[in-house]
Amino acid sequence: MPAFCLGTAVADAFPGTLIALVTATGLRGREPWPQTAAALETLEARLAGGRWQPADETDPRIEAWHTAYRSFGTNPRRIRPSVDALGRRLAKKGTLPRITPIPSNTPSPGRSSTPTPPAS
Repeated sequence: MPAFCLGTAVADAFPGTLIALVTATGLRGREPWPQTAAALETLEARLAGGRWQPADETDPRIEAWHTAYRSFGTNPRRIRPSVDALGRRLAKKGTLPRITPIPSNTPSPGRSSTPTPPAS
């Protein structure tokens, strides 16, 4: 099993760090997810109606990500943490991009649809 380790310097700088892992099995990427689509549409409608706003960089949770990015030498306004980038995109465009289903003729990850020549 692969191991995940948090560097001592990072752990010392961010003592409240929580690392969580989510795994999922049985996902069907070729079928629609109506409950997810409905929840996303509701969120976008709340945003459009002014009843909700995504967190921005003044929010302590986003600010913590910016601090972490700066600590390893990255400018968080140039290369934004994903949660910040998605929130900004949602605030600006009013929608989030949809993930399209995988076409049935797409090879599985790790497999190639191109024949591999035999080793010489």
